[in-house]
Formats: sequence, C-alpha cells, structure tokens
Amino acid sequence: VSTQSTWGHLLSVYFFSRRIIIFEMATLETHITQMPGHPPHYIPISRMLPLGSHRNTESLLSKIASIQRTFVHVPVSSLEGEPYAPFVNTDFAKPMDPSQMENIGWAMAMTGPFDKCDCIVGPAVRGAGSLVHVVALRVRKPYSLSNWYPEGCTGDIMVESSAGFVGKGAIYLNSITPGLKVIVMDDVLRTGKMAESLIRAIQKAGAKVIAAMFVTEATNSGGRSRLNEMFPDINVISLTKFQYNKTQTETDPIHINQFTPLPNPPSPTIATLTSMTKEDLKSKIEYVSQAFVGVPIQATPSGYPYVNFSITDFVPLMRPTFVEELADCMVDMSPFSEADIIVSESDRGGGPLTHACALRTGLPYAMANWYSTIEQEGCKSYVGYAGGEGTIYVNGLKEGMKVIVVDDMLSSGGTAEALCKCISNKGCEIIACVFASEKVNQNGRVRLAKSFPNLKIVSVVRFCTNLGEHTAPA
Repeated sequence: VSTQSTWGHLLSVYFFSRRIIIFEMATLETHITQMPGHPPHYIPISRMLPLGSHRNTESLLSKIASIQRTFVHVPVSSLEGEPYAPFVNTDFAKPMDPSQMENIGWAMAMTGPFDKCDCIVGPAVRGAGSLVHVVALRVRKPYSLSNWYPEGCTGDIMVESSAGFVGKGAIYLNSITPGLKVIVMDDVLRTGKMAESLIRAIQKAGAKVIAAMFVTEATNSGGRSRLNEMFPDINVISLTKFQYNKTQTETDPIHINQFTPLPNPPSPTIATLTSMTKEDLKSKIEYVSQAFVGVPIQATPSGYPYVNFSITDFVPLMRPTFVEELADCMVDMSPFSEADIIVSESDRGGGPLTHACALRTGLPYAMANWYSTIEQEGCKSYVGYAGGEGTIYVNGLKEGMKVIVVDDMLSSGGTAEALCKCISNKGCEIIACVFASEKVNQNGRVRLAKSFPNLKIVSVVRFCTNLGEHTAPA
C-alpha cells in the first residue's frame, strides 16, 4: 500500500517533485524467506522497505540530524586543487558503524523517486558502493557500480579517464541498456564532475537519468549549479549540506535535537546464520556458485583473459539479494566473532559485501581507497596490477586491532597481499581473509600463504579460467 503527501522542502532534503512515496507494511522480525528457485534467504523483511512504524516527519528529521553531524567540523585539506575533507562515510577516518549506513539508506529510500526508476548507478569508490547497495536492497532495485580498469573490455561504457592505482586507465560502467530509467547516487556532491561523467555515460548508452542523489553536498563547491546547468531536467537531491572554510567544514544548524533517533531495523546475526544446517549452507553455496561457472572469458585489448561477473563488474546488473546471500555464506564459514573490525577495498563489489557482513556481525568497517595527490594519516601500501604499481590507504585502524579482510574475489592476490601488508604494518592482527570467490588458477592463495603463512583463507566459490572459453568449477 502506498500513499503520497506533499511535504515541500524539508530542511535540506529535496523531494522529487516535492513528493515522497511511503511504503507501509507490518513490522516483521528477521526471518527466513524462501525465494523461487533458490535456498532459504536470510534477509530481514524490515530492511527491504521503510516500515509504517517509522513513517513520520520526526523520524526522518532525527535521522537526517544524525547524518548531518558526521559532516560537521571535519578538517579540510586539498585534493587535486579542490578543498577536501575526509569524512567517516567516505574516507573511513574512523571505523564505519553499519547501523549509520543503514540510517543513511533509510533516509535516501524515503526521499528518492525509486518508484519511477529501473535501476541505481553509482561509483564503487569511497563509501558509495555500500550506500548504493543499502538503498537498492530497501527499494528492491538492481544496480551497477562504475569501476576503474587499466583497460576496457568489450561492452564497457567508458565514463572518464582516470589515474587509478597505477597512473593510467579509465572508469567504466556496465549493463546499462537503452530505455532504462536510472537514479545516479553518490555519497558527496562536491564539484559535480564525477556525477556529470556518470550521467553522460548513462545517456550515451541510451538510458535516462531521472534524478541524482547525494548524502550531502558542499554548497560552496559548485556541484549543484554545474549539474543544474548541464542537465536541467534531472532533479538533484541531497539529504544534508555543508560548506568548506579554510580549516574545517561547517553547516547551518538544524534545531531538531529533541527528536530521538529510532532504533535500526533488525538484522541477521552470527547466531542466526550459524544456526543454518549443513544442508542449508550447501544449498546456498550451490546456488551462488551458478553465477561464477559457465561465464564467457574475453580478452582485453592487450590480450589479458578477463571475466565479467555480477559481483565484480555488474554484468548483469547486481541483484542486492545476491550480495546478501553471499554474505550469509561468508559469515557462516568464517571467524568473524574473533575480530574487532572488517577491512576491504572500495572497488568492485567490496563495499556492498563488506557492509552486508558488518551488519550481520555488528562489526565496524573501513575501506581502503586510493588518492592521487593527497597523503592520508592512515597506513599505506603498494599494490600491483597488470599496468604497474600504485598506492592504497587504509584509515580508521589502531594498533592491536584484530582484523578480518573481506573482498569479492581472490585472483592473483596482489590487492589482498597489499591490503594485508598495510594492516600488518599498522600493528594489527589479521584473523582471516574471506573472499566471495576465488580464481584458483591465478594462484592468489599461494601468494597470500607465502607472505602470511598462518593466515586463514576462506572462499565461498572456487572456479578456473584456464580450461576453455568459459569459467569452470575448480
């Protein structure tokens, strides 16, 4: 059942045509839902859509106030000649509480025109991957994340040239087809250059962008003006606003501190998932394995054999429930109860998987990012790609922390090794590396084991890419 009400401009929330769709449904606890054609699926129904018990102005305002506080009084530096502030939601200056991302997703789901779109598109970098996944799950829409590649593959839509980790390459977007209605989503609107590039790439593919949504926007960086000028028919929506000054970020106060944020919807827990029978787990693994076997292998322009998967390259569009199913398996198979924090890289499916695992375990998380011209206070490490070497940074770690590394795929092991070295150099203990999938013929497991002999390595699905024109079971 859906209802509409005209709320107008509410603080800095810009509603699509000043309307909001509110979905009503009974308050349901976490339970197992049987989806057609695959095993029991552990997703709380309450995460899929905003609940009727939460649908009031006071709740939305209180969540926005909580979100806005994370963007205030943050030190300002410079990135590529523009003001830049490392926020918790984007740079993981502190470990990210998954419930905070859930609150952001709830507010975004309440304010966007998702009843009018077919899919969501965002960049994989920083916190955007996690954000897109959380919102997509709530509104039941598929999504695609743009990713950096040293070179493109057939069918990729180039978004823009980008230095990436290794000083060359480009950002590409997959699975956008003519006629799709798309909402573009990102964590922060600054100059608007990334959003502009994404929108143009989507339009080039013959799809239509109906809105561009952001968690926050820097009002003195010109992003909104840029998008309004370039795309007057696209609605620009942001939950909060801030300004850069010479030393720190500032924002106009919102006087709603008397509102108490409502508790977050229930989520799966380690206890819930470990209560699965061996048959349930086996059935679930068999189901998710289907997405990694029998997939065509294609050559990049330089001849490197590459495979486009939904979890890594968003071919086809990612179903958010598939990420949740992978996270169920990863949590069940791994010692998350021994860890203090989860660390991953904000690339490909790393963000969505990490958030899903964090929500199930109650652990905070931090994502490794690359920066082209800015030195971060966190630890750094070198990572090797086919095109060369580059530097990644991890913020939010403290000496003595027990860490579980999560990622979408173990291939050659270059990224995982660099990430583990970064974490180890910070004085943290790595409990395990947990991968959704493993390309066994690339010997990443051997590489990791050589550098970290006592490291526990877990992969849900194992496959080969050297046995023909398609991927095959390992």
